[in-house]
Amino acid sequence: MNSREFTSFAERDPAVKPLLEQLIQPVEVVPSEPYQAAMRELGRCLSRSLLEQHAAALQEKDICLISTVEDADFLAAGVLDGLVESGLPESRLFFQCYWNERVREGGVSITPVIRQYVEPFEQHKAAYIVVKSIISSGCVIRTNLTRALTGAEADSVYILSPVMVEGAQVRLTQEFPPELAARFSYIWFATDAATEGDIVTPGVGGLVYDRLGFDGEVGKNTHTPRIVKQRRRTHFSCAA
Repeated sequence: MNSREFTSFAERDPAVKPLLEQLIQPVEVVPSEPYQAAMRELGRCLSRSLLEQHAAALQEKDICLISTVEDADFLAAGVLDGLVESGLPESRLFFQCYWNERVREGGVSITPVIRQYVEPFEQHKAAYIVVKSIISSGCVIRTNLTRALTGAEADSVYILSPVMVEGAQVRLTQEFPPELAARFSYIWFATDAATEGDIVTPGVGGLVYDRLGFDGEVGKNTHTPRIVKQRRRTHFSCAA
């Protein structure tokens, strides 16, 4: 097992380390449903850490939460739970969900958006929160955040994850113009050493699509999260 370092955010919240330990247990010990529940609780933990550091900056702003489809009902839903439980009004919380397909072009991995759910809101001086179950290359975050910020003026961007691969923060920050990257704040609980291939050890216990109960990339990209269905009925009254 590769070395893992816990951040100060993890050290301050006693719930975090037991939840991270659940993620890395074999699927026979922690199957998909308790794994999903652990991810949702980690989302609540991330929201607590966010508010401990940045509550004043988030007051009176519209807040847009950006998620991948696989994280929507679990990590992202937990972050939303935590924000609402803290007293932030739901009327200022907006959600965007992106379905990404991972492909390789010319030896480079890209993650184009093949489908999206986007709630309309006043984008001027909004705060953006990006959640991802694990940040390694940052390719998905770069793609989705670039899409979300097209035509927008972000006041601040918060990037939240339970686990980050060593060096990923620097690589992701370098993908954006310096004036935008200067507005990024990162909150994560554990840093793992980089590994070869698709699996980070201990990471989040393997391929996250499978651990969350999806049938690989194809399965997650044909799935519509419950949170999308619920929020679509609220934000788009003509939706079925």
